[in-house]
Order: sequence, then structure tokens, then C-alpha cells
Amino acid sequence: MVLWPTSFLSAIRSFSMEKDVRNCDGGGDAGQVGQQSVTGGVAGIAYAYATEIYGKDIKYLTNVATPYDTVANNYQTKQTFSYEELNSLMGKKYKDYKAENIDKNVSEIKKSNYGTVLSLRVGNKEIKGYEFADILKLRSSNFNVEVKEGSYIFTVCGYGENIGLSKFGSCQLAKQGSSYIEILEYYYPGTKIVRGYKK
Repeated sequence: MVLWPTSFLSAIRSFSMEKDVRNCDGGGDAGQVGQQSVTGGVAGIAYAYATEIYGKDIKYLTNVATPYDTVANNYQTKQTFSYEELNSLMGKKYKDYKAENIDKNVSEIKKSNYGTVLSLRVGNKEIKGYEFADILKLRSSNFNVEVKEGSYIFTVCGYGENIGLSKFGSCQLAKQGSSYIEILEYYYPGTKIVRGYKK
């Protein structure tokens, strides 16, 4: 049985409660605070590409160093799909999908500075990285792909949206003595914790 530090559990509970985390100017949206299990950025950087995910800049979603994440179990995973499997999944999602030949089928990959795939072309479709990751059930949209022996091999870093609070990183901070308030304020710079209910 895993015993989680009390301050970590408090941070997760506070994260989950509507109105517990707000922007300093009062304009924070609890539905857009972001959370991931393990970040996938280079050297454990939590890359907050809020504009690409939410379509607007969100002040408290910024780059935060999370060096602990790179040593988490299953930080890096591999998933393999045959040419036929990948095209079948794409065809189920997009009725007008048309595949290219195997070497050109997955192309034009655009990444953030921290390795997140922002967009790519698959066959005749240009889609967001997180949409493609969802179609293939990849653990995150931080991935590299290589074609080998008729298959696509995806090397995936991290787990989740790779934006906002890292469960693994916050647990390690808690073990070092950080309070739940310190953890939340670390992952969401410029925020403050307020009571969302009356006693």
C-alpha cells in the first residue's frame, strides 16, 4: 500500500475543489488549472502551452521545473502500431481520412520548446498533437516516432496533459516538507489560495 504525504493529499483535494485555486486578479477558471501525473519535458520541465490547449493565454500556467518526474516509474514508454492499425484508428475518427505511404504518413511534426507535439500531419489530416495522442491512447503528447519494419514506434515521455500540477512532483515536494499551499503556489505561480465556502 502506498502512503501519500498529508500535504500532497491536501494539494490534490484543493486542486479538485472548484474555486480553491484562483488567479490573483480574480479571473481564474477552476476548469482550466491543468493537471498531469508525470510531466514529459526535457530535464523535467512542466511545459504550459496554454494557448495551444485552451486557445488563450492563462497567466498562472507557466513553465515550472519538475526534476523529480524524470525518475518516476514509466516516465518513458514505447508503443508500437502497424501501418494498418494506425490507419484503422484514424479512419474510425475521420471518415474522410486517406493514408499516405508508410514513410510519409506521419509527417510535419511541430513541437513546443519542451518536446510536446503541437500539431502534425497524418495522411491527409492535420491535427493537434493531443488529439492524435488521444486517438492512439498514448500516455501524453510528448512523443517521438520512428518507422521500423513496417510499424510506427512511439517513444512517449510523461503521462497526462503535461500542463499544470504534477502528481509525482508534488508528492516529492510534500515528502521534503512543503505544505499543500506551497505546492499549489509552486505549480500555479501568481495564484493564491482562498476559501471557496463559508464555515
